[in-house]
Order: sequence, then C-alpha cells, then structure tokens
Amino acid sequence: QQTQRGRPIDHTKRDLILDQAVELFMRKGFHATSMDEIARGAKMSKLTLYTRFVDKDAVFAAVIGRKCQEYVPDDM
Repeated sequence: QQTQRGRPIDHTKRDLILDQAVELFMRKGFHATSMDEIARGAKMSKLTLYTRFVDKDAVFAAVIGRKCQEYVPDDM
C-alpha cells in the first residue's frame, strides 16, 4: 500500500475555491475570471488552487457538478 506524501488534503479549501469561483463567474463571467482572481479571493496561493484543479474549465465543471448535486435526491 502506498502512502501519500505531504500534507493531507483539506477538503474545505475545495469549497472555498468553488464558492469564490461561483461569485466571480456570476459577477464577471467565465472568460473575464482568472485563476489568479479565484485563488486571491479564496485566500490561497495559485499553487494550492492548481493542486486541486488543473485549469479554469475544471473549476467551472466542479461548480456545475456541485450545483447539480443540489437537485439530486439523497437516496440516489
């Protein structure tokens, strides 16, 4: 069994990223929002952001996925 190196992943940071991304995407639009702004708004480094999401498209997909989960019944 392989152990993961470094710090354990803090899942609350993912939520901070997505919350900030939603706010920026809604206010400025997808194209006008940068990964730098998302990281700054979430109060983390771009390195931290990029360790969780490969690019802005991945952030956007996660935002949409999280919103879709709100409409899925718990028993599914």
